[in-house]
Amino acid sequence: DLKIGVAGPVTGANAAF
Repeated sequence: DLKIGVAGPVTGANAAF
């Protein structure tokens, strides 16, 4: 959840990216 990816607000999912 540290990274901000495509999902943006969904930081939990962005941790995988």
